[in-house]
Amino acid sequence: MFMKNNSTELNLLAMTPCCVDYYPQLGKSFIGGNSLNVASMWYQLDPHSNISVITCLGNDIYGKMIIDFLKKTRIDISRVYIREGITGIGNQ
Repeated sequence: MFMKNNSTELNLLAMTPCCVDYYPQLGKSFIGGNSLNVASMWYQLDPHSNISVITCLGNDIYGKMIIDFLKKTRIDISRVYIREGITGIGNQ
């Protein structure tokens, strides 16, 4: 059981390379990265937790996809850095 935390103290800080796995046979993309997966699962277990990630993304469509996902799951993005270029993509 998790304790509810209403402070600004972090419950989880994930340092992670974020990427998008592209499956051409399905024509679909999925957000990934081991620590990002843990952070999103932690949120599902306790949506009242304060969760943040440290990562760097490209300023492309996949970087935006990851940012949108983080915002949707209320994971703090203040430590996400956006740089000119592409976000990591894995072809499966």
